[in-house]
Amino acid sequence: MDRTTLLSLCFLCLFGIVSCVQKPVDITISDTGEWERNSAEFNQTEVRENDYNGGNFDVLGDGALLLKKTDEQFKRTSEFYQKGDWTSVWFKNNGGKSVSVDLNVKNYGQEQNMDAGWRKFEGNPLVAPKNSPFATEQSLQLPVELEGNDQSIVRGTGEFEGKWLLVFNVGGWAVGGWAAAVADSLAPITRGENPFTLIDPFPIHEGIDKGEFKGFHAPNDWIEVGGVWYAPDESRDHHSRMWTSTDFINWENRGPIKGMVGHDPGMVYDDSLFYLFNEDGNNLQYLSATDPLGEWTSHGLALEVGDHTGDADLSYFNNAWHMFFDDGVHFDYKIGYASTTPEEFPLGWKLQNDVFGPRKPDQGQQWDEPGDEGNNFGTGDADLAVEDDILYIVYERPIGIAWKKLDLTDKTDQNLTLILEVDHNDDGRTDAIYEQPISARKNTLKFDPTESFSSFRISLRLETQNPRTSAMIQSISINQ
Repeated sequence: MDRTTLLSLCFLCLFGIVSCVQKPVDITISDTGEWERNSAEFNQTEVRENDYNGGNFDVLGDGALLLKKTDEQFKRTSEFYQKGDWTSVWFKNNGGKSVSVDLNVKNYGQEQNMDAGWRKFEGNPLVAPKNSPFATEQSLQLPVELEGNDQSIVRGTGEFEGKWLLVFNVGGWAVGGWAAAVADSLAPITRGENPFTLIDPFPIHEGIDKGEFKGFHAPNDWIEVGGVWYAPDESRDHHSRMWTSTDFINWENRGPIKGMVGHDPGMVYDDSLFYLFNEDGNNLQYLSATDPLGEWTSHGLALEVGDHTGDADLSYFNNAWHMFFDDGVHFDYKIGYASTTPEEFPLGWKLQNDVFGPRKPDQGQQWDEPGDEGNNFGTGDADLAVEDDILYIVYERPIGIAWKKLDLTDKTDQNLTLILEVDHNDDGRTDAIYEQPISARKNTLKFDPTESFSSFRISLRLETQNPRTSAMIQSISINQ
């Protein structure tokens, strides 16, 4: 046998040996599809993903395991089942002697302190007029010398699916129209980078110089429900109108809001009814409707703020309804906050004044301090967005943005257990069980079974002592 033939045979043998080596188990479960493929059994638990409908959003991401609520409407009750479990399918052991599991666990429903932890974007203002003396290198500058205000930040649909839309009026009372900017993610904000670019055309809707309703429309809330965008306007004559669009670019005035009480409306949809929360002096009134183009029913007082208020923005996330609003006298606005449970909504608000705004030492930036060296209005018109576990707030004027990390790591109300079941002889039955506790944070757990095993599966046992909260498994990674 010559040298060439010998080398060829050696290579073939080596190739055969390598080919026979089985790959270790390496499974990641982080979205609804992966949960579905790797699930064998649910018991009083479920996998949910974010729902951006009607301005609502959540911290669930692309899919997270948590306890079920005790009725079918997830947003209608805070009552989670006290116990539940999830079991995976059986995984084949490809020669490993141990199993390692990484879990990202959070505490869904934990009460938040909105008065602390805010960090302003280093490049503020986020959006600035052309030639603005306050613009930074990170500011998105408009092609006109008019400020952006009355802004809203929402998830896009259609060609903007999965993206963030920042929509705003150009100039006071939309003198320059409505404009919009788009971003793939908000995460760059936390790194001091501005992810937004202007949408063409600019503006997407022309203002009072070129419209039928000159001087009477300045929307400060935009929501999408069932493929239709709705924008109630803040009219100078206090007779707000509803605008609609199916593509976000072309808007139609649908006439006065029927039954309107108050003005400067903030709009939300709870999967059943539409609501308007309207400015009325120091109070917020609320209305409801099954059809936003039909008749609205006034229900009276929703919240007494104590100062001049308005520009209410509402959203549902982390098992609570949250509302931010202007809080203070004209030309010296700050931002207030209130929250309520799913059972009590649209009432039951717990008020917290002045959680954000000027003259808070850890929040100050020159341009957003009222006065000659800053803006001329104070900080107001808050609007919220959640991405991962970061809460973002946009405000005026001009438009700025800040963020805070939500606290989802409570250790007192949850008991969580990770269970490894092993099958020694591949008969589909559990021969041994190993358990380890887990907590609301990133966990890395390793199991070393005492005997060799042919297959294995994992189970998660979730327990809560607080009916408003549930352990939430954001992701699992299983490897050997």
